[in-house]
Amino acid sequence: MGVAVAIEPAYGQDDQAFTALYREVREPLVAYCRRLTNGVGDPEAIAQEALLRAWQSWDRTTGRPLWPWVLTVARNLVIDEHRRTGRRTALASRAAMAATGDRFPDPEGEIMRAAEHDAVRRAFDGLPAPYQTVVQLHHVEGRSYQEIADLQDVTTETVRGMLRRARHALRAAYVRLEGVPAVVAVGTAFRRLRLRTDALAARAQVRLAETNAFFLPVDAVRGAVAVALIFGATGVAPARTTPPRRPGSVEMAAAPATVPSRAHTTSTTRGEATSTTAPEDALAAASPSGLPFGLGGNDVTTPEEAYFTQLAPTDQTNGDNTVFAVGDAPRGCATVSCPVLFRSADGGATWQRVAATGFRGGSVMLPPAWPADNRIFVLGPDALQESSDGGATFIARTPAGRTGAMSPGFSSGDPVIWVGFAPGWVFHDDTRAVTPLQMWPPPVADYATYAFSPAWPADNRVLLGGWNLGDDGLQSATVTRCRNSTCSVPVVLPGLIGSPELLALPSFVQTGTAFAWSGDRLFRTDDAGGSYHRVRLPGPGKVSTLVATRSDQLFLALAEVTPDGPVGGLYLSTDRGTTWRQLGAHTALSTGVSAVAALHNGNILAAVQPTAGGGLLCSADGGGTWRRRC
Repeated sequence: MGVAVAIEPAYGQDDQAFTALYREVREPLVAYCRRLTNGVGDPEAIAQEALLRAWQSWDRTTGRPLWPWVLTVARNLVIDEHRRTGRRTALASRAAMAATGDRFPDPEGEIMRAAEHDAVRRAFDGLPAPYQTVVQLHHVEGRSYQEIADLQDVTTETVRGMLRRARHALRAAYVRLEGVPAVVAVGTAFRRLRLRTDALAARAQVRLAETNAFFLPVDAVRGAVAVALIFGATGVAPARTTPPRRPGSVEMAAAPATVPSRAHTTSTTRGEATSTTAPEDALAAASPSGLPFGLGGNDVTTPEEAYFTQLAPTDQTNGDNTVFAVGDAPRGCATVSCPVLFRSADGGATWQRVAATGFRGGSVMLPPAWPADNRIFVLGPDALQESSDGGATFIARTPAGRTGAMSPGFSSGDPVIWVGFAPGWVFHDDTRAVTPLQMWPPPVADYATYAFSPAWPADNRVLLGGWNLGDDGLQSATVTRCRNSTCSVPVVLPGLIGSPELLALPSFVQTGTAFAWSGDRLFRTDDAGGSYHRVRLPGPGKVSTLVATRSDQLFLALAEVTPDGPVGGLYLSTDRGTTWRQLGAHTALSTGVSAVAALHNGNILAAVQPTAGGGLLCSADGGGTWRRRC
């Protein structure tokens, strides 16, 4: 049920109805406007004006929901406000900062971005029109060489050559421009990180052009050219030519060394994918072990040398024992953080570091149909990313990330991923569209969290984590239960600040049991989110994560750094959190666990928190004994 359907019977067109409507949507709308304005203009005034204009122009006869239309009007008003205050050129960088949570940009960074923006625009404008077109199609829209060749009626070799010459021309023009060498230090790792961040944010935002996203086209071009400059300067290959693999698709076992002309390209049936490579794509075609790693930390090649924040196994019903480990490299990193991604195909017995070019860290999500659908999705700090080449490269699919959830029906008729950045977004894998989340009332949070019923979408229930602003000015965590697109009154979780993490047990449909947590507080519901009671933690520390097996076994990871040193532990519950038993009490796990995973073959993997040494431990006997490899 759309928002329009839910509102229309309750509200008329008189002033009293509008006042009641504004009272109901004020908090999420003002929070959304505050994020967009980032200190420019009055969010409250913009929210009022947006709702008024949307209300007056909303055509109820079309069935179009009201809430997405309100957001569209609000975005347009924010753009006008930025234009009036003379900050149009800074809009893209400020929006990227809002997506990453950086609310205090440094003046030097703003000056560098402004100078770079102007230099890149002039360099791009100097390209011949055909070259501008292929750069736009490839680096902004993310189209493959074959797609561009089909659109332009040329061969893939022609497209490849045009992109190569365009990058060379851009670099030459960029360096020649007056003042650029003094402003941009592209050769440093820190500068590359900054450029990559802005580029990915701008590039991903272009994906929302059809949903009236508020980035300006000029800034999207700036992001595209920045990507071209980075790739050209560092030798990193651009996006793969192979379309994302889906269930039933076929990938060629071996790729030729060069790309044949279009007349000799291997033909496939619809839904199949072909893989073609050329010398320029050698990095994309190489095995993961032969690729340069991410943004640094290249000398970290084993799990014992890294710190981990997530362990992501495949679905426990498919018999596959693949697990991914997400973390950071503590050595050889020239920036604040160098994300690393490891993969084990045998339940933790052996590990290989994945190249992960473009990977920004975050939370890995694997399709339920894995390994038939062997793509890797990641909710990164500022984008939902996707890899269709085993983790060699990652491409942004949305303009924000950080929190979210994949539909349990992703591989069986509901191919969507919900992203939590206000007001909530839905990535549609089948169409690659990104649309606003249609829940009423919408969640109140900069970043919402979600927990689908395991039987979703047949059981159309979902829990939404957010917050309410109390009289004391603090953000009290809330959880709202929703059915279809209609949500109930949020339930406040005492003592929690911000959006809580959520977990619905596999037995949620029968038992109604789910958990919410943040910091050192854990709550449980046994009535599908109607009420919550606090669960006493079984040991010292804060909750790092909570995971469940298909039989409702719970593994709780605790970790914290105190003045007396690191504390925490790993605990198991077989009665849905009523009682707990500690695992690995005489191992490094007793000094804090930052991540845990229970695998299909019965192995348990746990990551030791960084201040206690990091690395992974594995148990093949239910937690009785632990060692580095299973």
